[in-house]
Parts: sequence; C-alpha cells; structure tokens
Amino acid sequence: MLIYRILVLGFIGIISLSFYQCSHTDLTTEQFVGTKLTGKFGLDFELIDQNGKSISNSTHGNQTAILTFLFSACTDVCPIVTSQIKATIYDSKELQNIPVMIITVDPDRDDQQTRLRFTNKWNLPSNWHFLSGEPDLLKEIWNSYHLNPQISQTQQQRLQGSLETKYKIVHTTPIYLLDGKGRPKVLHSSPINSENLRSDLHILVGK
Repeated sequence: MLIYRILVLGFIGIISLSFYQCSHTDLTTEQFVGTKLTGKFGLDFELIDQNGKSISNSTHGNQTAILTFLFSACTDVCPIVTSQIKATIYDSKELQNIPVMIITVDPDRDDQQTRLRFTNKWNLPSNWHFLSGEPDLLKEIWNSYHLNPQISQTQQQRLQGSLETKYKIVHTTPIYLLDGKGRPKVLHSSPINSENLRSDLHILVGK
C-alpha cells in the first residue's frame, strides 16, 4: 500500500512538473518564418539620416530594428517594400515605433534633401531613417549584406558623353530584422509578406 501511494504521488509530481514547464514555455523558441541568420553577418555602420542625424545599427539601445536598401528615384520594387514595411508595423502598438533604417543604393542622387523629400512624400514618422554616407563606406556595407547595386547597362551606355541622369539602379531589396544589439538575425526577401514579417518581429521584440 505504501509503495502504491509513493508511485501515485510520484506520478502526480511528474504531471505537475510537465504542466509547469508547458505553462512557462519560452515563446522565443518559436520558429521564424524568414531565414534565420547565424554567425558573423553584416557590418557595423554609422551613417547620416535625412535630418542630418548620425544613426548606427546599434543606436537604438535594446530595440529590435528593421533594415533595408532602397533609393528615392526607384519606381518599381522600392515603393512596394516601403508599403509592405508600413503595413507591417502601422497598426501594431508593439511594433509601430520600432526603428526602420533605409540605406541608399544610389548615393550620387540621394543627398540629404532628396532623402528628406522621400520620407515626407511617404509620410514616414521620426523612427524611419533614410541613411547615406561616403560611397566607399556604403560599398563595404552593401557587400557585407550581400548587395551589389548596378547601374542598368542600357542606361549606362546612354550616360556616356551626356548629362543624362535618369538612370536606374538594379538591386535586390532584402529586409533584415536586427536584434537589440544591432545584429541581423532574420532575412526576408522579395516578395515580402507583411504577415510573415510581423510574426518574426513579434518573436524578436518578445526576446
């Protein structure tokens, strides 16, 4: 009888422990929808935004942040990516104020005033930073995030010997999610899905 009581109590203890562990499961173990990045990836940077403010990948303390690469004269994929990011965070109280960093892939045309006009045109709030810097530094950053922006070949030929400036930059449009230390942790690539992006942001914010 005593052995039976010991076995019953032991069984109850195991059930109770299992329930406790389940009720305290760390939600950060949830799987990301995007590509999880491991190891050394990306380059630390400090660039100037549309308001002349110095912004780095770790400026924002322990906040999760969004990083992408666009240019103001883009008329195809860049507006789509901008809209997708806005749709992702706009209606979420938890996400709407997280930093969004855009690094230009067209520094020759994206001066401070041009970048400011872009943010005003899109009605982007103060937590959005459209960044630029010295071309050599930008190239290092692009390479570290696996971008290789190129002037469209046909347009490049037209540029020779002329003052034509309506060229097109061919580039990819990845969206990187940075952790609180400014390190890229998750990658989303085109086509961007706002729901998937929002899901991964919630996981990172919850850490």
